[in-house]
Amino acid sequence: MSAAYFEEAEALLNHAQGDLQDIKRAYNKSLHEKKIEAALLIQVKNLMENLRSVLDFGAHGIYEKYCSGKKAHSKVCFPYATLSDNEFQFQKRVEKCIPGISMARPEAIIELKSFQHFSHPDNRWLPIFMELNNENKHQRLTPQVRKENKELKLTSGGASLSMLGGGSLVVGNNSEFLFGGTVIPGGIYNVDNPPAMHGPGKVEIITWVSFNFSSNNQPVLPFLEQSLGGVRKILTSLVVV
Repeated sequence: MSAAYFEEAEALLNHAQGDLQDIKRAYNKSLHEKKIEAALLIQVKNLMENLRSVLDFGAHGIYEKYCSGKKAHSKVCFPYATLSDNEFQFQKRVEKCIPGISMARPEAIIELKSFQHFSHPDNRWLPIFMELNNENKHQRLTPQVRKENKELKLTSGGASLSMLGGGSLVVGNNSEFLFGGTVIPGGIYNVDNPPAMHGPGKVEIITWVSFNFSSNNQPVLPFLEQSLGGVRKILTSLVVV
């Protein structure tokens, strides 16, 4: 029975990989049109829930594999530590999520701990991912906001200078600023007022645009990619634990 859970988890994970490609296309379309399509919100919600199901299937697989002598539990789920939880608090949560696993397979506890945020900073995505899923279930759709940041980038002769939206370069009115192989005359310069560069320099206005989850300001696409990779890594470990 445990093999069936793991196989279903793997199939769902592969399906999620394809869903992410569809999301990227819908995401870019929404960026181009400068509005968030309802279809994109639904796709993001479904992907998040499917990845959560992959983790829960993995937990069921472990339970069936090592706690088969116990009465089946319909509420078996993947244990995780919230950002405020420590290792001791997580230990208690594991037994609630996968009853009997501490005695039946202590090695599984060690593996499950290794996925948590208190084991490595790279694991902070997991509690954030779980909280976003909880919000999805209560709010149906997690709203996202469009973030746009401009950057002024100056380059000349191997030198480089970058300023984000609120930054300014101030050169005295009767002065000049020698920058690399070019000269910048006096003035106050920023993304809305780039300088005229006298010499072999280059001025670029770069606009960085993304959709972010409104509840935690996480950029959507990078976080979905990180979550997909993290869930795949966890499932691979659970299969052989």
